[in-house]
Amino acid sequence: VNDKNVLVGTIPLSVIISTTRQKKIVNLMREAKESVHFSVDKEDVADIFRKRNLTSLAVVDNKKKLLGSINVEDAVDVIDDEAEEDFLKLAGVGEQSFYDAIVTVTKARFTWLFFNLIAAFFASFIIKNFESTIEKLVILAALMPVVASMGGCSGTQSLTTAVRAIAMKQLTWSNAFRSTIKEVFIGFLNGLVFSFASFFITFFWFDDLTLSLVISISLLLNLVFGAFFGTFVPIILTRLGVDPAVASGTFVTMLTDIVGFLMFLTLATTYLI
Repeated sequence: VNDKNVLVGTIPLSVIISTTRQKKIVNLMREAKESVHFSVDKEDVADIFRKRNLTSLAVVDNKKKLLGSINVEDAVDVIDDEAEEDFLKLAGVGEQSFYDAIVTVTKARFTWLFFNLIAAFFASFIIKNFESTIEKLVILAALMPVVASMGGCSGTQSLTTAVRAIAMKQLTWSNAFRSTIKEVFIGFLNGLVFSFASFFITFFWFDDLTLSLVISISLLLNLVFGAFFGTFVPIILTRLGVDPAVASGTFVTMLTDIVGFLMFLTLATTYLI
């Protein structure tokens, strides 16, 4: 710092230790290019450490006066805390500890379970509209969980990847389209593999070519839609200012279930009944 306590440069500790006494500080100093304002959020500070591989960072005020410093150990603690927080939010358990009281844990999990209940009733409503189809071909009820489960897994995989990328500032609105297309293509490739597998398993099990085609096509489409929803939903929620780690799971589960049941039962009604 200068005589006004304004940050002008930095010197790594290793340089000071390895330099002879005769050299002046000004000759060892590097111009201060890295500093952070005291009002910056701790998550953004941790992101600066992560992206620039820093070991320390100066903290300054509006006039660039030095207020203190942040070490990499502090940033690592923040990164660990944020990762744990996102993990808990994504699982719908909120901020809780293993040793919290029963009532506290119950309240933390209630909201997630409530919205999942609403989503389940939406899916049930779709199934009810195809009640006559299921009555005529009861075997459809045994195959519906296959479509919904695989779509849900595809959505959860894309969702986890997207939420983590958003937290790491790797997924933003500027690259949202490219990232979504990439995940959809991955879902399509997985869909091809598992749709072929489901076709042969269903044909071997029920000896029905049309039914096998219906389940395989439905599975392929739901894996694609699951990947799309898993990436697109957290991006939109982030754009709207909503924490994607909290709200994405319920929406993705609801959408994959509804779309999966709707496609499967529509195809079954059209080609099997």
